[in-house]
Amino acid sequence: MKYLIFRNDRIGDFFITAPLIKAIKRQDRNSEVFIVCSNKNLELIKKIEYIDGYFLFNKKNLLDRVKFLLLLRKKKFDRIIVSDKKNRSIFLSFFLESKEKIFNVSKNFQYKLIKIFYNNVFLDNDSVKEGTYEILKRNAECFGYDILRDDNFLPNKFHSESSFFSFFDKSKNKILLHLDEKWHTEEYSVAYKKAKKLTTIPLSSKDILNFAERTYAEGNYEMIISTGAIKTSIIEELKNISELVKDNLYRIKTSRGSIYLVINLDLFNMFELISKSKIFISCHGAFTHVASNYGLFIYDIIEGEKLAHYSRITKHMSHYKSIYRKDFSSISEEINLKL
Repeated sequence: MKYLIFRNDRIGDFFITAPLIKAIKRQDRNSEVFIVCSNKNLELIKKIEYIDGYFLFNKKNLLDRVKFLLLLRKKKFDRIIVSDKKNRSIFLSFFLESKEKIFNVSKNFQYKLIKIFYNNVFLDNDSVKEGTYEILKRNAECFGYDILRDDNFLPNKFHSESSFFSFFDKSKNKILLHLDEKWHTEEYSVAYKKAKKLTTIPLSSKDILNFAERTYAEGNYEMIISTGAIKTSIIEELKNISELVKDNLYRIKTSRGSIYLVINLDLFNMFELISKSKIFISCHGAFTHVASNYGLFIYDIIEGEKLAHYSRITKHMSHYKSIYRKDFSSISEEINLKL
């Protein structure tokens, strides 16, 4: 069977749907799965071996959208799943022929309207009690499939070793502190205007050094700090007190060991770094799902007012704890290192 899945959004959103794709491939050996993707998740989808093809949707004018629709119609899919809940994806799917269609929607009126014509319609917003993973399992049940915990969307372990790993102490458990732009309200709001509404997280290099000292005193750990795509003041501050080891790898020496700062890793090297870690600390994002995939202990920094939203997304995750946005010293006190 040929499947078309609409996931025309971000990397983290694709990760939510990925276990369903793995379940399809496991239970339908002859399946072909195609993704309608965006520029934001294109590079990831191109490299995932269990995806058979993709269609990049970035059409802005009406004529381009009509051409895109005609392209999809030629492929004649057996099953279509709208996973991204976007209006344009829902609209396009109406004009595609298939034996079965599944619609995941975010608005009540969409649910009521589409339910008149189709059986497999699921309301997925913060007003429902079901978590996103539970709704995903219901998607699979529409085809007579199930989703197992083993339906991980990334390899169990990466085989290739990046050069910077040779500098780490292999005898120690890794704590990965992902200091991307989400920690910094002012800098993040340049790229994402809604970030202005986020609670500020006061953070300094001294706070991180104090946390590292406590970390090394309480267990056999080594701390690694990764960065996001946007240059932030805290990363520059950390670079100023560090020494360059090689390329994009820096080291900060402390009385109990070293802290490693890895600047601007690409997506797949980040996956590798996460896969080799034990504890993952970050503001919620795509890498939270990656850390869950590898069974890490996760400390997820979230906005307190959006607890219901994040709880639905992370409900299925093991070894998970959410911490509200506030000053870093208070955040670090909630992190249990005696695991």
